[in-house]
Order: sequence, then C-alpha cells, then structure tokens
Amino acid sequence: MEKFPTTQEQRQRLLASGFVRVDGLKMFTPGKPPRSQNNAYTLKARPEWCGRCSVKNGTAVIYTAGGEIWLRIHDVTDKEDLAKITTLSLELCPHGPAPVFIPGTTGEHFSDREIFRRIANPDW
Repeated sequence: MEKFPTTQEQRQRLLASGFVRVDGLKMFTPGKPPRSQNNAYTLKARPEWCGRCSVKNGTAVIYTAGGEIWLRIHDVTDKEDLAKITTLSLELCPHGPAPVFIPGTTGEHFSDREIFRRIANPDW
C-alpha cells in the first residue's frame, strides 16, 4: 500500500464532503473499563475492505485502495449529499460497495482530540 494513495485534490473533496480520515486512530469499545488493555485498538483497513465503501444508517465510509479510511461525520441527508458520496465512491472505490465495517456505528468511539487533529490535518 502506498503511504498517501489519495491526491491532494481528492482529499480536499473528501474534507469538503464531510469526511474525516480515521485510519491509525484509536477506537474505544463500549462496555469495558476505561483503563482496560482491551478497551482501545488502532483502526486499520483489512485488505479485503480496501477499495470498497458502504453506508449504514446514514453514516458513510470509504476504504481507499491504498488503505486510508475516510468516515463521513454527519448523516447523508439529501440527494445532493448522496451524489457527492457516490461520485467520490466511484473514483476511490474500484471494488464498489460492500458490507464493510463502519467505525462508530456499533458503539465504538474515537478520542475527540484525535478527530479534531485529523480534521485540521488528515495526515496527523
């Protein structure tokens, strides 16, 4: 996998469409003690998810062919939003839609601090 498989222009379009890059961030699982070793893990794309995308309950994820994970931080609300996501998905997801893991949709959460850092700089 390339380190930065998306171009600067693609990244700008992803950010403008409400996506945040989340690969490499720690995810915290629900129902476990906060200081437990099993409470957090680093989010990485599985090879079978690369080049795929999905939407669940209005939350969208794009797994680029290079392993970046881009999560839309707000619900898909109208046809214009869906058109933006569809255009980006066709470009960045050569393997098309599939039932892949969508971070944060089953109770996991990210550190707010890490998300804010990634909004400001997708390479942080």
